[in-house]
Amino acid sequence: MTTRIRWWAALAALVLVASAAFALTRPGTHSSASAASADAQLSVVGGSSTAPKVTDSTVQSEVASAVDNGTRGGATADVASARVALETSTGIKVLAVPATGQTCAVVELPGSLGQGAMHCVSNAEFNTSGAWQMVGAPPSVDVVGLVPDGVTSVKVTFVDGTSRTATVTNNAFDIQSKVASASISFTTPAGSYSGPAQSAG
Repeated sequence: MTTRIRWWAALAALVLVASAAFALTRPGTHSSASAASADAQLSVVGGSSTAPKVTDSTVQSEVASAVDNGTRGGATADVASARVALETSTGIKVLAVPATGQTCAVVELPGSLGQGAMHCVSNAEFNTSGAWQMVGAPPSVDVVGLVPDGVTSVKVTFVDGTSRTATVTNNAFDIQSKVASASISFTTPAGSYSGPAQSAG
């Protein structure tokens, strides 16, 4: 437990710095038909969602600590509404965690909660760009995260010029590859997004 908490604390500090810098120079282009709402378009955490809730008290505590300390602006995580949006065939879990004015994609790697990644963005930013990241390293890379309601598929292009498309389930997606990712693109009801894939650091 102590090791895990220390790991999340270190991660939170890293994400706080990275998110602040990323917020100022968010890469990618948007073609938007309307302004983004202040509420996240994230139905997976809604009352009618069928995705399983995050109920393990240890997971709740560690995720809350990471989000509370790692988001810019000191947002508070709503762990009671957190859901496991996706669990991949390799055991990676994508947790959708709402926070005060922000949306967080928390990625839990197989075997231990204390090994993973987190990306939090403002709700307005989420509604146009989602919250996602690249985890792992060649030859085992996953581009994984959350996208807003209405996105049905996500396309990732890799550094070798190949590309893959994944179907979105519960606002979440995962694309696996043996090489690093170069760019990501998808279409929302408000417009389109395209930008470089982000490493989890």
